[in-house]
Amino acid sequence: NRNIFSQVALEPFEYIDSIKDEDEKKTAQELKAACLLNIAACHDKQGNWNQVMSKCNKVMELAVNHNKARFRRAKAYIQLGRLQEARSDLEKLLEVDPNDKAVVTMMGTVRKLQKDQDARAKQIFGKMFKSAESPTA
Repeated sequence: NRNIFSQVALEPFEYIDSIKDEDEKKTAQELKAACLLNIAACHDKQGNWNQVMSKCNKVMELAVNHNKARFRRAKAYIQLGRLQEARSDLEKLLEVDPNDKAVVTMMGTVRKLQKDQDARAKQIFGKMFKSAESPTA
């Protein structure tokens, strides 16, 4: 089972909440986030977009403003057709660095895909309304 590797990699981090020392807890959370990001990168290479999204969401729970996780999650959202969520993540990244070329490029992709999606929806709804107006004898 592929998930066994993820479970084994994350097993040492199951007890983070029981760590009393705040510095040690923070270090453990950073290490867990790094492991989750690496697992997300592996899923990205395999095209497992739901797993990429899931792992990046877990990183975001540990570190809300984790830009690498937000970028990978945006990529997964695009692949899953969840363009509004991708746009939201990319807008937050552009607030941090408006000149990030990878983010700007990905935002352009989202805009193009959204435009295409809107055009298809307009065409479909136009046909529906046209056929609804036509009298059926």
